[in-house]
Amino acid sequence: MKILKNKIYIFFFLTALVSCNKKKNIKEILTSEAGDYWTYYYPIPHVGEFTYYKFDKNNMSQRYERDNTNRFYKYSGEGDVVEVSQKWSVSKDSILRFNGLTYDIVSYNENCIVLYFKDEKSKDERIVFLTKEKENNPRNYSDYYYERRQKHPEKYTVPDSWW
Repeated sequence: MKILKNKIYIFFFLTALVSCNKKKNIKEILTSEAGDYWTYYYPIPHVGEFTYYKFDKNNMSQRYERDNTNRFYKYSGEGDVVEVSQKWSVSKDSILRFNGLTYDIVSYNENCIVLYFKDEKSKDERIVFLTKEKENNPRNYSDYYYERRQKHPEKYTVPDSWW
């Protein structure tokens, strides 16, 4: 009887352990909570620095921007260009379709998604990052690091002794 009890305890312990360590799938991670936004960024200076998105459970995405007080607002376009919500999807083989493009999902966790994109016409290839940003905790804009290096290049030299 004691052996049976021990087996039952071990079974429940292992079940709880496995349940707690279950990794969220990409769709669960992408689906934005109330104060979460995804920053769309690819490492080319001056590009994507104020492009944010929310992904909802109905597979629609909406573009957002930030004003000078760091508040998010829905981006509706400029001039005669109108920005509307767009469909998004993730396939079982880790392909994200979003904003009229198709991306391979390279890696992801709760705060960052790494995507690979290749435009078949122009042969343009790029790595794209989606980083989660909380409404009440803004990150530095993308050119912040570029500008910091430009202003203080002496901080980024590697001593010859390292080589």
